[in-house]
Amino acid sequence: TTRYERDPKLRQQALSFHGYTCMVCGFNFLKAYGDIGRGFIHVHHVNPLFETGEQIVNPKTDLVPVCPNCHCMIHRDKNNTLTVEQLKCMLK
Repeated sequence: TTRYERDPKLRQQALSFHGYTCMVCGFNFLKAYGDIGRGFIHVHHVNPLFETGEQIVNPKTDLVPVCPNCHCMIHRDKNNTLTVEQLKCMLK
C-alpha cells in the first residue's frame, strides 16, 4: 500500500469527476439505500499499483468508482486482474 492509494484528495477528485455509480454494473448506493448510501463506493485503480509500483495517480484517468462486489471480482484472481471493460462484458 502506498500513500497514493489512500489519498482522500485523489479519491474525492475521482468521485467528483466520475460520480458515485459503479462503472461496471451501474449500482448506486444512494439510489438503492437512500441517505445511508450517500457517498459510499469503492475507488479502483485502473492500473493496480501492486503491478505498476508507486506512481503519480491521475484521478480522472487512473481511478474509477466500482461497487464492492465488482471490485472483488476485478481482483478475484491475483494473477489476472480484470479490467472494468472485461468484467462489464462478463455481467449477465
